Amino acid sequence: MFESMSVGTEDGELPADPCAGSWWHLPDQAPPVDDRVGSFWPGNDGTGNDWAGHDGAGNAREGHCGYDDGRPLDRVDSLLASHLAGLLAAEPGGVLAAALQDATSDGRVADLSDDSVISAAVAAQRLLGWAMGAQLIAFAELCRRWEASPLGERSAVAEVALACGLSEYAAWQRRDAAGVLPNRLPAVWAALVAGRLEWAKAYEIMDRASVLTDAAAASVEAAALEVAASSNLPELRAFLARAVLEADPEGAAERARAAHARRSVTFRPGPDATGTMALTASAAAVASAEASLNLLTSLSRSGEAEESAGRDRHVTRADVLLDLIESAAADRTGKAEDGETEDGETEDGETEDGETEDGKTEDGKTHGPGRPRRVGRTSVVLTVPLSTVLGLDETPGDFGPYGPIPAAMAREVAALAAEVANRGVWRCAVTDDSPGAVHGTVLGLGRSTRIAGYVPGASVRGFVERRDGVCRFPGCRRQAAGCDLDHRDPWRPSGGGVTCECNLQAVCANHHRLKHEARFAVARERDGVLAWTTPTGRTYRRSPSVLPHVRPPDRARMVDHDPPPF
Repeated sequence: MFESMSVGTEDGELPADPCAGSWWHLPDQAPPVDDRVGSFWPGNDGTGNDWAGHDGAGNAREGHCGYDDGRPLDRVDSLLASHLAGLLAAEPGGVLAAALQDATSDGRVADLSDDSVISAAVAAQRLLGWAMGAQLIAFAELCRRWEASPLGERSAVAEVALACGLSEYAAWQRRDAAGVLPNRLPAVWAALVAGRLEWAKAYEIMDRASVLTDAAAASVEAAALEVAASSNLPELRAFLARAVLEADPEGAAERARAAHARRSVTFRPGPDATGTMALTASAAAVASAEASLNLLTSLSRSGEAEESAGRDRHVTRADVLLDLIESAAADRTGKAEDGETEDGETEDGETEDGETEDGKTEDGKTHGPGRPRRVGRTSVVLTVPLSTVLGLDETPGDFGPYGPIPAAMAREVAALAAEVANRGVWRCAVTDDSPGAVHGTVLGLGRSTRIAGYVPGASVRGFVERRDGVCRFPGCRRQAAGCDLDHRDPWRPSGGGVTCECNLQAVCANHHRLKHEARFAVARERDGVLAWTTPTGRTYRRSPSVLPHVRPPDRARMVDHDPPPF
């Protein structure tokens, strides 16, 4: 573990005389020839091994050895372990990092005692906090330099997120911490950079204390650091919830009312073709809903058939909730008008209320404040190869924001759409499956996507949304249906940047502004890849979304088992 490290004999340390066996050698490294008498290295089973196979007196040893002066090996092991413990207890920085590298690389950790292994894990944890502090310092410096630039802070967040492989949400968290912790919560900042506090706990304290006055935040900070030293993150959160409430009871009541006013239901994709639906509301409202759902679940289970009675309660509760939503939707909505498609268009290419693709109605007028529009149906787009629907192969489908789904599930969704009148509308999307093609990109939706004006019509938008799927800025996952359609080459009435799918890309409002106002540039490369260049000159590429498509068969391998005349 340590190469050529000699230590003295004073105060219980090892002797410095190499001939007396004071040299510590790596397990796979032979010691110098002159030092082999009495030299040793640790064994994987907790024993030591004598390089020459015998002790200084020439007596053969097996599995362990001692020193020439007769001292036992366990004494040496104890002193070496003590020395290692001292290194692993060092302040975070280069010395600690080097000690960790020596202790854990190339399988050397197997030679450590259980206690030393735990010490190495704790040391690594302290290094993480120290490294996060260094990153926050660098982040704050970049924001300081760019603060006078257009969208300077937002540009810095995007730049760091791309360079570090972070989501922009995580990058914003670190930007906030870089500005708040050193100035408002200095004790938390000191504990973080010293490695005594992990990043998740530091951010939790900062986030919870953000609603308090400086004086109240300081009192909560001191108590929270004591709790954080001996508690995990959930325990710290429980403490902070009570501490913040007690520090500002009047403000807590107002914050609770404001939070409930922002109640919401969110959806996100999950693993294995699942999705998560999350309700956020006041604790009282959620508790009441939970009690009602549990009651309905109990009633449902009491009426289940015997073969279904063994279902898990959580499964039954999920089914009850889904059935409630489906039933309410069926009761409150009527059938759509005949001929209307899922995106609000009619079969003749017009949109609701006679609106054409240029945004005008049949009488040439646009919708104004005095012309209310009908609320169109919501939709989730399923993209699936025809061969999968027909059961000819098992190519997965793509279920909009929820991502890829197995072929069997795609057929179930398709069957449900066909079973219920006006539940779904089929539209053919031609994808690129030519030999050598690497992306199943959309080639057409059976209609023209080029218009003369600036604002894309429904046909153009539908094409780009299905082709791109999500925002085309690297790392962004906002659905294309909620994005702007950006002209990659600026549109000009005299010509040039046309309004056509070939010049349009789905970009969310945030990254659309960065492109036009903050020195972010984009260029299209082959195969639909977009190359984004940041203000620092770094380039990041975003490949096009891959839609489900079937590869053409290799005709060279096809064997005709039924030749003519069949």
